Amino acid sequence: MLDFNELSTNRQNLEQLTRELLFSMGYQVYWNGRGPDGGRDLICIDAHNSRFRDTSRKWLIQCK
Repeated sequence: MLDFNELSTNRQNLEQLTRELLFSMGYQVYWNGRGPDGGRDLICIDAHNSRFRDTSRKWLIQCK
């Protein structure tokens, strides 16, 4: 069980936790780090490989 009270109030721990969860699910995830990020805390790439055509989608994630 996760105790979210352990996360810092500056959202950095929440962003890193979200990144690790998405990474463990097989996504390519990039964290923007600290500082102004224009509302993009994480960039998640959802890639699909196919015999016909490889595709990918890029998701911009903002943690609150």
